[in-house]
Amino acid sequence: MDFDGAIGFDQPSATDTRHRFLAALLARGTSLDVAEDAALVLYELLQNGVEHGAPRPDGSLGVCWEVHGDLVHLAVTDGGLPAGGPPGSAAEAWRERRLRPADPMADRGRGLHIVDGLSRAWTVETTGAGTTVRAVVPIGPAGPPRPA
Repeated sequence: MDFDGAIGFDQPSATDTRHRFLAALLARGTSLDVAEDAALVLYELLQNGVEHGAPRPDGSLGVCWEVHGDLVHLAVTDGGLPAGGPPGSAAEAWRERRLRPADPMADRGRGLHIVDGLSRAWTVETTGAGTTVRAVVPIGPAGPPRPA
């Protein structure tokens, strides 16, 4: 069930990875509603990496998920803004874990609110290699496999 690898730095790869993760959770026996919530968190992290980050030197986006009991630990690493952004930038807001109020009339801008609401915890780390966002999401105990 665990995965640690790289995907293409593009929307189709993010979507495929979300589907692969959802299928793995269902095969583990995670209930559909809980699995969909966890897949949504992963997808928001992937989307933010593709939209706001930069590819790693090999052109990829790093993705990792590991199940520990009834929790899944997610990590997405891009090659963007390794030194962090200037004051007031999106990178600074991520690093500080500050959520800007969502505009109820906007079509976008809710990704981190979703991550915050569905995750037990989430963190952002910037290094010389890029930015890694981690989230810990409850997935309940394993059960009989469910169809994907």
